[in-house]
Amino acid sequence: MQTAANKITNYFLRIGLIEPYQSEWFTYILESRLTTLFSLPILILIGCFIAPIEVVITLNIGMLYLRPRINGFHSKTFIGCFMTSTLLELSSLFLFYYFDNVIAYLTFFCSIFIILYLGPFNNSQIHFTEEEMIIARNKMHVSLVIFCLVTFIILFTFPILGRCLIMSLNVVAFLLVIANLGFGIQ
Repeated sequence: MQTAANKITNYFLRIGLIEPYQSEWFTYILESRLTTLFSLPILILIGCFIAPIEVVITLNIGMLYLRPRINGFHSKTFIGCFMTSTLLELSSLFLFYYFDNVIAYLTFFCSIFIILYLGPFNNSQIHFTEEEMIIARNKMHVSLVIFCLVTFIILFTFPILGRCLIMSLNVVAFLLVIANLGFGIQ
């Protein structure tokens, strides 16, 4: 994915769609989008072997919404990213069946606390300035409030899908913790 992102970035530089100072950021964003575009259908297919499709899709929607806003652990290679994503999805779908209401609410509030304390994560590929981190933190707070409100509404109307969203939150909090411990791209 990195090679494809580099080639597209170089092409955009040549034709003047981006400036040289934007190339590193553009390559990073493009690589993450290409990775998602490639891996998401495969992850959904793999997840359907363990759980119903609506559970798998809800889990992935939660991840797709939260990850760009909170960041966290990123593998250094596409294969590492894909393997980590597959392992986390399968683990989440397996553990999901052990989530009763008490565990769901407990992990929900613990994950919110972790995200508010540690997020968003700034790594060498993003390298936000202090001003940009303040903006990113504010956007993260707004996104987290929206996510929590939607999760509570869904939790009371479709409890199984609401617990899927809580599991997404738990995974993002976990990725944030291991990134802050020094794993992945720093």
